[in-house]
Amino acid sequence: MKYRTPIIVLLGCLIAASAKAKPPNFVVFLADDFSFNDLGCWGSPDAKTPHLDKLASQGVKLKRCYTAAPTCSPTRAALYTGLYPVKNGAHPNHSSVKPGTKSLPHYLKPLGYRVGIVGKTMIRPLESFPFDYVTSHNAPVRQPNAKKRRKQRTVNADELDFDAIEQYITTDDSEPFCLIVASHQPHGPWDRGDAASYKADKLTMPPYLVDTPETRAERTHYLAEVTFLDAEVGRVLRLLEETGQEESTLFIFLSEQGAGLPNAKYNLYDPGIRSAAIARWPGKIAARSENNALMSYVDVVPTLVEFAGGEPVPGLDGRSFADVLLREADKHSEYVFAQATSLGVNGVKTPYAIRAVIDERYKCIWNLNHENEFPCNRDAHQSASAWRKLALKDPDARNRLERFLHRPEIELYDLKADPWEQTNIADDPANRETLSRLRQRLVTWMEDQGDRGVATEIAVKPRKKS
Repeated sequence: MKYRTPIIVLLGCLIAASAKAKPPNFVVFLADDFSFNDLGCWGSPDAKTPHLDKLASQGVKLKRCYTAAPTCSPTRAALYTGLYPVKNGAHPNHSSVKPGTKSLPHYLKPLGYRVGIVGKTMIRPLESFPFDYVTSHNAPVRQPNAKKRRKQRTVNADELDFDAIEQYITTDDSEPFCLIVASHQPHGPWDRGDAASYKADKLTMPPYLVDTPETRAERTHYLAEVTFLDAEVGRVLRLLEETGQEESTLFIFLSEQGAGLPNAKYNLYDPGIRSAAIARWPGKIAARSENNALMSYVDVVPTLVEFAGGEPVPGLDGRSFADVLLREADKHSEYVFAQATSLGVNGVKTPYAIRAVIDERYKCIWNLNHENEFPCNRDAHQSASAWRKLALKDPDARNRLERFLHRPEIELYDLKADPWEQTNIADDPANRETLSRLRQRLVTWMEDQGDRGVATEIAVKPRKKS
């Protein structure tokens, strides 16, 4: 009997240690070309997004989360490596990271995780991104080590393979998993969903767009695809519930760079780089919560590594925001950064480089090639062409078009007073100290990144066709 208490204590310690040693699963759902403001729970009066709205009610909205770039490959490479684009090498769109660059699988696999990706990839080279390619149209299909193998099926190149997702998350209960679910929606050509469910004349137009019939018509098709994306999120969430994985999974939704409309994608304005980030982890993350901590996509890798039980990875640009998710902190970074280049954008030959720094209240944008006309997304959509026609007779449209095409070297915005970045206050003497501080911080960061500005752009070599 004298050994009973110590034995009970020992058993309790072993049980506690076992529970502590069991790390969570991770699902990171990544949308494609989706502006943060086009989500119901983010204040859109038009978007029909019931699944994402429900997800937000079950977790936390991370309201100041930013992408590292407003184009696909740089965004994804930064998200998976924890490094900003110039440092990791994938600065232009459709580019590759530097040889030897490590990514999420390198850090989670040694911690016992299966690390997979399904859907869109747009990451190069393969050795820097050793995911289990559950199904992929841009990389070789790799079957994860599993007790049973899924039959190979042909899947439409821009559809998610939900059978593959279910197979991956149920393959081996003894190992935790991390799965990137990378949707192709709502990237153009906006041919998914029911556009008739949105009435063009009833839409509320964001102030950064010129209100034309063509723009309204385009937004009905874009929002229909947002609703289609929302249904995809709902199916993945249902799979987690049906397979008993919901309670043990940290689910993160990220909206990627902005919609393919003027002043969003290819731009460093908030509709182009601010993410509608939502995180849910039942019992860990408070439901119906919001957080205004400033954070970046480069912070995701260190966050997952911490939750997986790993030590901080040296040399990354990002750092873990686990304490923010668990409500142990309400602040994270003092500054976050973003960068863009016209190089690598299909059909664009005019150089246009942009860098930005964001603090708790302000954003400073540096247009390094401001003497050039902004080339990206100018006539890619019917709406942009319609702006030009309207500008011939409408002064407001003409002013908006001029702001879009011809930009000053420096832009400064008060994001609290002017969340849609409509008034450049860089020339106001009252903001001289703020502007000087942000410009110096941006230059220091660029130096740390090895970013030489225009010289870095000139050094970019066109990617060889593969």
